[in-house]
Amino acid sequence: GINAEYMGGKGSPLHKAAVVGDTVGDPLKDTSGPALNILMKLMAIISLVFSDFFVSVNHGQGFFNISSSFKLN
Repeated sequence: GINAEYMGGKGSPLHKAAVVGDTVGDPLKDTSGPALNILMKLMAIISLVFSDFFVSVNHGQGFFNISSSFKLN
């Protein structure tokens, strides 16, 4: 690791950069992980709950009347 003498050891610029990166990165990891997790779950639930509505809009063509190979009778 960085603490070994062949990489500069403790107090070297490489070690200082690793400490700064670890200090800055940990709070971001700890806060964004759970927030993104619940966001993904919420988006999945919303898409399942409203899927029938999304398909029924404009006879399956969507809000912008986009033609596709999927047609509803």
